[in-house]
Amino acid sequence: MRFALAALTLAAAAYAHPAAAAGDDYTPSLHDKAHPMLAKSKKKKKKKEEDDFGPPEIEAAEANDNGVGIHRDQIGVDTPYKAEAGGSGDIAFLSKKTGSADPASETNVDIGVRILFIIGHAEIGGEVGVLYDAAKTTTTTTNAAGQPTTVSADATSTGVSLVPMFKWNFRDINKALTVPFAYVGAGYGLQSTKVGDGDAAKSSGPVIKAGAGLNMFLTGFAAINPAIEYRIRTLTPDKGDATTESGVHLLGGFTLFL
Repeated sequence: MRFALAALTLAAAAYAHPAAAAGDDYTPSLHDKAHPMLAKSKKKKKKKEEDDFGPPEIEAAEANDNGVGIHRDQIGVDTPYKAEAGGSGDIAFLSKKTGSADPASETNVDIGVRILFIIGHAEIGGEVGVLYDAAKTTTTTTNAAGQPTTVSADATSTGVSLVPMFKWNFRDINKALTVPFAYVGAGYGLQSTKVGDGDAAKSSGPVIKAGAGLNMFLTGFAAINPAIEYRIRTLTPDKGDATTESGVHLLGGFTLFL
C-alpha cells in the first residue's frame, strides 16, 4: 500500500512539473503550483530568449568594459588576426628665428604606412615613410666693402624611408578592446633638398625609431592608435658633412586588423 501511494505521488509531481522530474533546477511559485501548464510555458519562453540573444556568458563578455571582452563584431568567432595594415603621422608648423633676422616659417609632414604580420603578441613587418619639409632660409653674406647682404629663399625637402619593424602587444590583440604596445625599427632613408633656384642636393643615411602607443578598437577590426616616438635620422649628402636630426614625435594613426 505504501509503495502504491509513493508511485502515485511521483506521477502527480511529474505531470505538474516535468522540469523538476527531469532533474532541472526549478523552483515553482505559488502561482505555478496552481497552474502547472503556465509554469511549463514560462520555461519554454526563457529557452527561446536564450536562443535569440545567445548564452548569458556571451552577453556578459560583450558587456564587459574592462578591456578583456570579446570584440563586438567577433561574438562566437575564434579566428585570430593574421596581420595589420595602417598608417600614422605628425604635422608640425614651426617658426624659427636666427639672430636678428626675421622669423622664418617651416612646415614638417611625416607619414608612415605599415604592414605587420601578427604572431601571438608579436608583430613583424615594415613601414614606408614619406617626409615633406618646407621652410624659408636666410643667408647673410658680406661684400668687399664690408656691408652685409641678406638673401631669403624657399627650401623644400622630400624624402622616403624603408624601416623594418618589430612590435609587441602587451595584451591579447584578439580579445582586449584597448591594447598598449611598443615597437622598434631601423632602416634607410633618401632625401632631396632644393633651395631657391639651385640644384637639388641628394642625401641618404640610416633611420632609427622607437615608440609606444595604445590601440583603441572602434569595431572588431578597426582601431585608432595614438603613439609617442623617438626618431633619429642621419643624412649624408653627396658633398659635405652629415646632418643628424633627432627628436620626439606625437603621432596619430588608424589601423585595420585582418
